Amino acid sequence: MGQASVNIRFIPHQSEEAMKALGPDYRPGRPETAFLIKPSGEVLYGLEAFLPFAPNLPGGKFLLWMGCCGSHWQGR
Repeated sequence: MGQASVNIRFIPHQSEEAMKALGPDYRPGRPETAFLIKPSGEVLYGLEAFLPFAPNLPGGKFLLWMGCCGSHWQGR
């Protein structure tokens, strides 16, 4: 079974690099949510921070599909 190549680097929340990347959203102490900082500098928060990894998880593509379709049906 092949492994997808993912280029991820973890940085400590309480570091200069994290403060610079998160900008005004940075709060000292333990973070209340997960963050994913894309190479473009865009910051994803909470559940959205994990969505880019979903296709590599068992059933992940199905869960993403259900999320897309689920929001479609909520308005009815």
